[in-house]
Amino acid sequence: MKRIFLQDEGYKSRNFLHRPSLQPLNSRIMSEVIGSPKGTVFYYDMTEVDGINVSGVHEIITKIVSWMRESVQSHDKYLYLDSLNEEYDHEYNISSSLAGLKDCIVARTEEGHLLLGHLGKTLTEILNIVYEKKKITARELSDEYGKKLTLASTQLSDLYNLRLITRDEIILEEGGRQFLYQSLF
Repeated sequence: MKRIFLQDEGYKSRNFLHRPSLQPLNSRIMSEVIGSPKGTVFYYDMTEVDGINVSGVHEIITKIVSWMRESVQSHDKYLYLDSLNEEYDHEYNISSSLAGLKDCIVARTEEGHLLLGHLGKTLTEILNIVYEKKKITARELSDEYGKKLTLASTQLSDLYNLRLITRDEIILEEGGRQFLYQSLF
């Protein structure tokens, strides 16, 4: 996991509210993401942030994750949030902003994980299973939860394409392959 620092010489404000002032930060983050190895899992330590609104969410979360989704084949990178601040109501501000943008991201909490934003009920249930178990295959999901194998595979693939979980290919001894899906943390 690689931390992306949100404070630097170019951006020292603890408030992520004004789109034009956040655009250079977005550019720096994108450079760091693009220059990192394939498969890197990034996170933002949200203790560096006080206020954040939809402009801040869009510049430092949505644009970055959208690029990761579009570049999945060539870059295979991920982003999650860590240490949401209750005092500044990060959970509500980020979640409602992402829901309005029809987007989502995972945050690490003391209790485990938290989905912020918009994701359907079924995919949220599958996401919770992956984060509870830490890793799972489509066959295991199918067998343990009574889902059709093709449906389980599609749902896990959807979460992977949203950059909410990782995926590794495993070559089976008896021939063939399967994917092992894992939580980001």
